[in-house]
Amino acid sequence: MAYKREEEKFKVIAKERVEILFGLAKTVAGESAKEYVKSALRIAKFCNLRLGKKKALFCGQCLTFFSSENSRVRLNPDKKRTEILCLNCGHKRFYGYGMEKNTDGGDERTEGTKERMDRKKEWTERKNGQKYNNYSKS
Repeated sequence: MAYKREEEKFKVIAKERVEILFGLAKTVAGESAKEYVKSALRIAKFCNLRLGKKKALFCGQCLTFFSSENSRVRLNPDKKRTEILCLNCGHKRFYGYGMEKNTDGGDERTEGTKERMDRKKEWTERKNGQKYNNYSKS
């Protein structure tokens, strides 16, 4: 049990260090920012931390920290995604924006997704016969 507590403390410290390194990478530019990103990734991999939205801050191939000078951000409404192009190596990152976060913590689905889920629910009810049980004789 003591080992688990030590591991949790270790992850908290690692998370703080990753935050600090990304903050430093944001303030500087060039090769030093790349080194900060490399060390933050090394810490995150060692401690098995998830980066989440921080992945959008750097290139996955050359590890340069994105700024307005070395990246291009486009929104693709057809595919409902954000496209980030690294101008140093040409690598693209894609992030979807079809799901919007709700303020109370849950996920709020877009209109198209709600309609599809309603149709799927109706279809499963019909398949199971639950919707038409009202007409059976008692």
